Amino acid sequence: MKSKLGAGSTPSGGLQALYVVSRGASPRVRRALAISSSGATALSGATLRARLGLRDTWFSVRSMSMIPGEGARLAKGARMEVRGRTYPALAASATLKLHYYREGRWRSVRVPADRIQRATRTVTAGGRSYTLSYSTYSATIRPDTTTTYRFGTGSSHSPKMKVTVGGAAPSPTPTVTPTTSPTPTPSSSPEPSATPSATPSATPGEQDAVRGQALATRVARRGATVKLRYRLLGTAGDRGHAVIKIRRADGRAVKTLVLKDRPVGTALNATFRCWLKRGRYRYYVYGLTADDVWQTVRPSNKPLIVR
Repeated sequence: MKSKLGAGSTPSGGLQALYVVSRGASPRVRRALAISSSGATALSGATLRARLGLRDTWFSVRSMSMIPGEGARLAKGARMEVRGRTYPALAASATLKLHYYREGRWRSVRVPADRIQRATRTVTAGGRSYTLSYSTYSATIRPDTTTTYRFGTGSSHSPKMKVTVGGAAPSPTPTVTPTTSPTPTPSSSPEPSATPSATPSATPGEQDAVRGQALATRVARRGATVKLRYRLLGTAGDRGHAVIKIRRADGRAVKTLVLKDRPVGTALNATFRCWLKRGRYRYYVYGLTADDVWQTVRPSNKPLIVR
């Protein structure tokens, strides 16, 4: 990640996160910060799109770390505390899980709320000061056999950590003390997920982020009012934002609708006056959680025919 951005575009030290600080109405990224333990560097959305090879500046980023990193060893029967940090801070309604892989399958457990702490730090970039939110988290593990772990929230995940288990448990039991300071560096660089071209995560399990679902084919006359039927999928009782993009056959977006603070699980209408050229389109529905995390699975879509 740091090599893609270029030495002049990142602060000294290990890259911890990319943090979006300004969006347009689309909501395309206008400005983001590259963050390290020593400070931050301001980058435009256009710069990130060009250097990271994204399709456009309509994307979101969540960085997650996991400490200790790959290659940890643990005696059988011993415990270890694993921890990490995520930018931006998790929403109060977000679910954080510790995923673990053993015996050929992934499983997960929910991280209790008292193991998640919200904090802020202030950085200066481009002559301006920014207050950034982040969350720290921790969990205690006691694997009986070699196991791979990673933290996850919605469709975002930390780097993997493989814990090799062998031998008898030492005395006393080793522990790792968690920290809420902004000094630890993630074991690998954060990976931004670009919407809408991203692919789904390879990890089975629950997806707690809000997802969009297109519900019905629509036929409209040019100049008439059109109602696009959609639904947000996620945890019952939650609310989220939806973004609907109408695309031509070549994939180019010709109209964007932003629908904020909508209930999850209810069939809804997105209404607009249709002045699109006659032809066949498809409308794609994206989900966006309250902490501005985009779904990364391929969005649901349905045809829109303009006559």
